[in-house]
Amino acid sequence: GTDGGGSIRIPSSLCGLVGLKATFGRVPASRMCPVGFTIVSAGPMCNSIRDTALCFLLLSGREPEDPISLQQGPISLDQYLGLNPSLNGIKVGVYDAWINHSDPDVRSGCRTSITWLLEAGAEIVEINIPEVNESQNAHLVIILSEIFAAYKYDFPEHFKSFNGETILALSLAQDLSAADYVVANRQRTRAIKVLEHLFKQVDVIATPATACTAPVISPGADEYGESNIQNTLKLARYSMMANLTGVPAICVPVSYDANKMPVSLQLTA
Repeated sequence: GTDGGGSIRIPSSLCGLVGLKATFGRVPASRMCPVGFTIVSAGPMCNSIRDTALCFLLLSGREPEDPISLQQGPISLDQYLGLNPSLNGIKVGVYDAWINHSDPDVRSGCRTSITWLLEAGAEIVEINIPEVNESQNAHLVIILSEIFAAYKYDFPEHFKSFNGETILALSLAQDLSAADYVVANRQRTRAIKVLEHLFKQVDVIATPATACTAPVISPGADEYGESNIQNTLKLARYSMMANLTGVPAICVPVSYDANKMPVSLQLTA
């Protein structure tokens, strides 16, 4: 699938799958829909970590016709076939105040899974991620601007062909300016520098994959769609940073909530 703001990781989390958003440019984008030019990455959605690794091996690589795909060496999974459970030497960054911005069952499941990492040998390091809200706003400005650029001419001509949620997004996007896009990209640079600093201290950052589990589908939504901003923001709360900065992120199912809905942990590297 493709992931511009969590479109691999969010459904994977809600359905108990493993979802990987690869590093920007790691998986060629030549066969993807041309939207979100600097935001969208591709990756697999699988039943297990092993399947995800194998799919990533097949998907990644340089394609000459894709100008943004990264020049990269061959990938080998030989060192992972044994799946050594020891995490000795791995430092896991945890921003506890941010985890608190999720529902109780999600917080509980993710904190329990972090203790499993500790028991497997990892070192848990308390971190702080500044300007989270500013970076989320920057992501929204950039992805909306880039989607509108892709559909600038189709939108007025085929207005009735778009669903309600897409019409709302494109209507908001057409009011954004070039100055808004530039300011958002300046914030993106700040976010990249923040992560560069953090990844000198830790190997991965652990957060919930989503701030809530799968919401109840409203009556009629299967026919007409649904736009629920509150749910959308909760579902995408932890996913946008990886899209904004281009780093890889993977979600892994770790528990269930009181209604037996899956809860997932996200690891960003």
